[in-house]
Amino acid sequence: MAYSTLLASVADDQVIDFREGRRSILEADLSIRCSHVLTSWVLPDDLRDLLRQAIDGGQSLRADLWHPFRVPVWHPSKSAAEIEPKLLKVWNDHVEKSGPLDPSDWYDIEIAKVLTVFGYAAASHSGVVSFLEQPADDARARRVSIPVVDRP
Repeated sequence: MAYSTLLASVADDQVIDFREGRRSILEADLSIRCSHVLTSWVLPDDLRDLLRQAIDGGQSLRADLWHPFRVPVWHPSKSAAEIEPKLLKVWNDHVEKSGPLDPSDWYDIEIAKVLTVFGYAAASHSGVVSFLEQPADDARARRVSIPVVDRP
């Protein structure tokens, strides 16, 4: 089953306060949802590996957060800023080799979302948090918390 992944640009100080219990909700400057399929079915390999790092990599966000497949993670601003140009370069190289983007291509749309959130985070000196959506079964879904809201 493919899961949706929430990626959100959040200021590092918010995440630190969240980790230390001074904040219960993270306010995202920009958030997107993309398919977790990007971490396994994308070619070429170097693009897939960077997408996997962007979506599933990073530090555990907080010890009390749980998901049956992987815990929520955080790329601090420095890490997000390092990933963004690598991801953009590999993406641009791929586009150069494969031809113009198709605005209706599902993979292109999903990858563009990841590029957008990492580009925004790098430009605003923010980090990126990543949460997998809740599982379909009620018992496990009740245990999964996604404490992110979009900033008004």
